[in-house]
Amino acid sequence: MQKLIIILLLSINTGNVLAQRSDGRVNPAIDNQVYWKKMAELGLAKLNPVVPVEKAVFKGSAINSPLIAITNSPDVVIVNTAGVTQSENSVAISPINKLKALNSNNSQSGGFLGTSGFMTANQGTTWTGSINGTGGNNSGDPAAAISNNNRYYVGFIPNTLGQGVAVSTNEGVTWQPFTVAPLPAGAFVLDKNHLWVDKSVTSANVNNLYAAWTDFGGPNNQRIVFARSTNGGVNWSAGINISGAVGGTSLHQGVNINSGPNGEVYVSWILYNNTSLLEENSVNFVRSTDGGVTFSAPQIIAANIRGIRTAGVGKGVRTNSFPCIAVDNSFGPGRGTLYAVWANIGTPGVNTGADVDIYMVRSVNNGVSWSAPQKVNVSTTGAGKKNYLPWITCDQTTGKLHIIYYSDRNVTSTQCETFVSSSFDGGTSWTDVRVSDVAFTPSPIPGLASGYFGDYLGISANDDVIYPVWTDNRTGAALAYTSPLVSADFCNVSLTLQNLTMPLPAAYKYRAETTITSGGGGTSFTMQGNGTTGARASMVAANSITLSPNTDIQLGAVLTVLPGPCTSPVLRPANNSETFATADINRNQDYETGSVVNVYPNPADNVLYVQISNGSKTFTGVQYNITDLMGKVITRGIVTSSNQAINIKDLAGGGYFLNIYQEGKLLETKKVIKK
Repeated sequence: MQKLIIILLLSINTGNVLAQRSDGRVNPAIDNQVYWKKMAELGLAKLNPVVPVEKAVFKGSAINSPLIAITNSPDVVIVNTAGVTQSENSVAISPINKLKALNSNNSQSGGFLGTSGFMTANQGTTWTGSINGTGGNNSGDPAAAISNNNRYYVGFIPNTLGQGVAVSTNEGVTWQPFTVAPLPAGAFVLDKNHLWVDKSVTSANVNNLYAAWTDFGGPNNQRIVFARSTNGGVNWSAGINISGAVGGTSLHQGVNINSGPNGEVYVSWILYNNTSLLEENSVNFVRSTDGGVTFSAPQIIAANIRGIRTAGVGKGVRTNSFPCIAVDNSFGPGRGTLYAVWANIGTPGVNTGADVDIYMVRSVNNGVSWSAPQKVNVSTTGAGKKNYLPWITCDQTTGKLHIIYYSDRNVTSTQCETFVSSSFDGGTSWTDVRVSDVAFTPSPIPGLASGYFGDYLGISANDDVIYPVWTDNRTGAALAYTSPLVSADFCNVSLTLQNLTMPLPAAYKYRAETTITSGGGGTSFTMQGNGTTGARASMVAANSITLSPNTDIQLGAVLTVLPGPCTSPVLRPANNSETFATADINRNQDYETGSVVNVYPNPADNVLYVQISNGSKTFTGVQYNITDLMGKVITRGIVTSSNQAINIKDLAGGGYFLNIYQEGKLLETKKVIKK
């Protein structure tokens, strides 16, 4: 009798969705851990028991992808403390220093549940921080972000069940929580939240913070609500309903936010037409062109899909097909393109079969129209294999795309591995690589909601450094792991740069196997400058680089033009390149490939590499010598490779001259430094 009285009081205070749905059952759409713990206390639900976890199978740390520069990446555990579990990883790479990143996840230890804060300053080799580092004990669901002014953020659900954000101004050493949105009257929880910071250097809203979530109960019941902060998370606008009445009484959930080059704000979510079944039916979307003050009417960008929340993936853990979006804010050809991904049963529109695959749609006109769904992962369709929980990132320097997800393509139906798919051509083609060192068997985390093993993974990239982060239970406990990657150099066959404007202090690398052409005709390519500083760019192509008449290199901007192979060092002036930085330039110039000598690394430790490219010429009888600064020859040898290694470990630290000769004629002299 006492239990029935408690349920009645809860329902009176918070509406039907607090403890029960209007039909008398608990609400299965709510994912929040505190909700399910309360339901368990009331005897309305059961939490996961402690069960033995299947032993993981070690598969090796080799990375085998032509799009990834490294060939070996051993997994790194974020934290390994007895009694701690971690799930729902969110990771953000610093836009200032790619060696630094922030990871937050749902951390549980005994009675503690909350969002963690772990930081790396050495490209993911080691991590420091605390499981209760961002807001202390709370209701979880982290979303990590780092702004251009180096503020670290983690969005979360506080124990008041509204919305909160933790802010650090010292790179995660200390955190201060702020309220994003209180719990509205009549609501039980503001759930399935996301947080985003505008990092575009051309945005009028740069460093704005955006938060969104689903209201359960209250005036915006089952709708997406959005708020914004223009002062670093301290104060927030009132929440506004942005998903409207689309879908009638359906559920809107799984919100995801991103922003564009000019400060556009994009928001996407899943629509459930039948909330009792919880099968995802469409991906929805809105945009804002005024920094999140107002939004467009909701639109469907992927109709007639079939998600996996009801069907599952046959591993005894709960899953979903919530969308994730990314925007290309680079200064490459794909600038401004939008991408959205989700997991689908069979082919979207057909939605039959036993396989689950990752699908993507994209837009090149700010989300006004979208492409047909395209399959991302290359596992065999129709084989009953499951690829799920995708998260996408677009490298904001290079425009390259990377998606993390779980896959069982090479293991038993109860196991899975973590994969990353990458695309260097705007999502036209993809290459997959296994990044986890083990095949593991997902198992619900003891003491948490039924079937819970985490509802999302994380990945973030900048300037070719990639941080994929996921949860697996290889040790018996669910813990967070990362396998930091580095993108390989990639060249289009040819590249045309048109209608692009690079502001200061933007930097970008343009590479092509044969030719690069900028501007020309009715198009333009502009590198802005203010007289003393400006944009920086490098152009590397093996045959020719043409700056057409509508190419404008303004005073202070630096363009390095380097005819040679794609692997040539770029983004720094070299003796064999032409650099414009002393005057405004608008010219028609063609650079044909000539003899090129590159030396790297410089300074060097023990080995110095000499890279030679000369177009159609052939090098015969090429020699080198190294002299001290007075011209005394220290060592000499023959160049037998276009990428010759020279052993300099016996040289004393200091400066030297490297001279390259062909048939006795001096081709080029380079100053080199031995560490």
